[in-house]
Amino acid sequence: SNSAAVLKRALRAKRSRGMKQGYTSERSGFRPAFSFHKRGFTLLELIAVISIIGILAGLAVGVSRFARREAKVSRAEAELQMLKSALEEYRVQFGRYPDQPGTIPVSEMSELTGLVEGMVLIDPWGRPYFYCCEKRFEYFLWSNGPDENLTGDEIGKAK
Repeated sequence: SNSAAVLKRALRAKRSRGMKQGYTSERSGFRPAFSFHKRGFTLLELIAVISIIGILAGLAVGVSRFARREAKVSRAEAELQMLKSALEEYRVQFGRYPDQPGTIPVSEMSELTGLVEGMVLIDPWGRPYFYCCEKRFEYFLWSNGPDENLTGDEIGKAK
């Protein structure tokens, strides 16, 4: 009976030590009184997620800018094709292309007035299309493209 009392006191002491350290007793053993599971995200995890979202957003913006630029290029090519059709109609009527000294904006060509009615003679970047006719049966029609400089990105620079 004396050994039973000592065993009970030792068990009680062990339990009280466990309580002080954050443990509670259950049926056959000890279990933590508080959960060791994470309750939130670490700063590193948040930075990683925000970085990934930023990279994906940057890619989406780049793709949309590229798509917008390509749409403008396609529109300029289509408008140049309509202007070429008007010039061919002029050639059929008069036997030659309009004679113009040097390079001029298409919007200043009075010869095409009736042939391009209702058509906007400004490229998608807000600048004029240009026309140059150096020979009777050869002309050049183009847009300077997105950067307005003659850097090789002109649209439709050949007959």
